[in-house]
Amino acid sequence: MGEPLVSVVLPVFNGARYIEAAVRSVLAQSYANLDLLVIDDGSTDDTASILQRLGRDDGRVRVISRENRGLIPTLNEGLQAARGQLVARMDADDICYPERIAQQVAAFRARPDLAMCGTGFDIVNEQDRVQAFETPHWPDEDLPVLSRFFCAFRHSTVMFNRGVLGADVLVYRTGYAHAEDFELFRRVTAHAPTRILPQALIAYRVHRQSVTATRAREMRRTHLRVVQEALRETGEPVRLGPLLEPASPMSADLLEDMLRLERAIQAVQARAPATQQRAYDEGARGMFFFLLHLAQEEYGSRLATAFLDATDGWARLRRRERLPLQRLRRAPRLAGGVWRAILDIEQLGTQLRSRPLAQVVAERASAPGGAELQA
Repeated sequence: MGEPLVSVVLPVFNGARYIEAAVRSVLAQSYANLDLLVIDDGSTDDTASILQRLGRDDGRVRVISRENRGLIPTLNEGLQAARGQLVARMDADDICYPERIAQQVAAFRARPDLAMCGTGFDIVNEQDRVQAFETPHWPDEDLPVLSRFFCAFRHSTVMFNRGVLGADVLVYRTGYAHAEDFELFRRVTAHAPTRILPQALIAYRVHRQSVTATRAREMRRTHLRVVQEALRETGEPVRLGPLLEPASPMSADLLEDMLRLERAIQAVQARAPATQQRAYDEGARGMFFFLLHLAQEEYGSRLATAFLDATDGWARLRRRERLPLQRLRRAPRLAGGVWRAILDIEQLGTQLRSRPLAQVVAERASAPGGAELQA
């Protein structure tokens, strides 16, 4: 066909509720020269039978079913078994919009030295309604810096170029559970050019059974370890103690860990060349709010306000967030409740502006040539 083969790697464990829609969204791509490798990681629900049926219906679907080994070994198995030079990731509960693969292949054609390409995304709530999410548009040159502080790429949007990335780089490392993508992307962005297409090409599903919801504490600690490693590589080693333990009790040492990390980030930021200052400023801002939310959500407003007092954090907050924490300082439980209520109200507003997923996918499918998806 003269078109590069794209292998889509999709790991799944007990994904019967969403897996068929995810698979069909890949098979419905406007870009035809692809295969879909689905690895069933020991599911105990109806996932295997659904996949068997889908595999019989379309020869592009390859299914591997075996005992449970966990996500990281499954991802690496998928990379090894993939046939294409371009390897796209996909999650079992997400939806690819029809032009996703075509748009990413075009990005690799335009720049053959590109190692990885991500995209923007929409968010799908548990009512199957799409909440438009404006992906920040970061220049390519900022991504190596940003990827030291937070996961700039959404995992299920990325496509890798194995012509640029060797097997020594393109591998998920054990020991980084629940943030294995962040650790990989930090290394990839340091190795070769990468890009994030600003248009939303994935519908990313958020629900109570997702890893983001069920493993939030562990995910945050792995995230902190990756940041700690990145700081050490940039000449600012920082030792963290109780902050790295998800079950640590509230203590002054927790606050000191947070401040130690904040000071290290500021030191690296101060040494950054002018050409990278914007990226370091954004990375430092992202980590500040990461620490603030960790404190508020896991330990309550007492630790959060102590962190704000010890930094310039009060000035960084929006007024609606700042006032309850300041005025209810002596009632930390009430302050925490108001904080959560503010977030809930904002989420409700987003839901009211949402649209049915089926409607959005139908509109994307009927758009001639995906014109509305062009950057």
